[in-house]
Amino acid sequence: MKTSSQKKSSSQIKCKDKLILSNLGLKRKAEAVEAEEKEKSVKKLAEIHGPDIMKTVQANSEFLNNKLIVPTAGSRNLLHHLVKDKSKQENGIEVNLDFISPKRNNAQDLAKLKAIQLIKQKGPLKGKDPNSTKVSVDSANKVKVVLDRCLEVEKDPAKVEKSTVVTSQLGSIDMNSEKVKEILKRKSSHAYEVEMAEMEKEAAYFNTLEKKERMEEKMASITEIVCDVCKYTAHTASDNCKNEQHPLKCHKALKRFFACKDCKARTFAFTKFPTNVCRLCKGSSFERTSMMKQRKGPKLDSENLNIRGDENKFLDSQGSLKF
Repeated sequence: MKTSSQKKSSSQIKCKDKLILSNLGLKRKAEAVEAEEKEKSVKKLAEIHGPDIMKTVQANSEFLNNKLIVPTAGSRNLLHHLVKDKSKQENGIEVNLDFISPKRNNAQDLAKLKAIQLIKQKGPLKGKDPNSTKVSVDSANKVKVVLDRCLEVEKDPAKVEKSTVVTSQLGSIDMNSEKVKEILKRKSSHAYEVEMAEMEKEAAYFNTLEKKERMEEKMASITEIVCDVCKYTAHTASDNCKNEQHPLKCHKALKRFFACKDCKARTFAFTKFPTNVCRLCKGSSFERTSMMKQRKGPKLDSENLNIRGDENKFLDSQGSLKF
């Protein structure tokens, strides 16, 4: 009885034999194709370099023969060197190698051609002498043409009236006609309502400004305030009092405003006189002041005190006032 291993080995051997047979057939085909290509290349070389080329090829080794038969640039150069072909010098042929395509006649090219023709007819432009005071003939003629037009307009006022007639899609319209003037003088039927709305806006704007001014005047005149909302000598209880739950009493108080005599810093107190020193200069002299600080406008030149007058840093300096 044959085992499974023997069956496998026999099947593998059969597969190898089949591959070898197939490869032999491919090799034969490849050799035949190479032989045909060599024959073709030899014929081409004989056509190009002549029948003597085969003698030079056979004189070399087989390796060089196989390389020279291949149609490449290197093999061709080597064959030229072996055969020693001398190039025959012959008279050349004139060939136009102008590869620039003719341009189309554009508008600019036509304008250039016209300008060149005018220059040929009238001659080149004459340069102006910068030192000359004479007026050229062309400029004088241009001035005369303009003056003649102005004189014609003054003599014929009908032309001026015609110029006022405007042409549009609806036709010619005379701007000096009575109908056009009436149309221009007409106003909208809602013009009164627009004026009333503008008046209301102005009144509301000025009313708010008046209220602000009244409030400022009142705050400037008040020196003491009864605190009905807080009802406490301080604005709020301290954190320590809140944490320890101290018994608090709320009552009415007067809030007085003071200003430091030294630095003019403002402060307030619920007592008749501040108990703390000034926060800026640490001073203790205060005076009563109003609730709101009075406005100070810009100082005039007459209000500025200049005992020695305007001083100049340098002598003969410009842009300074003198007294």
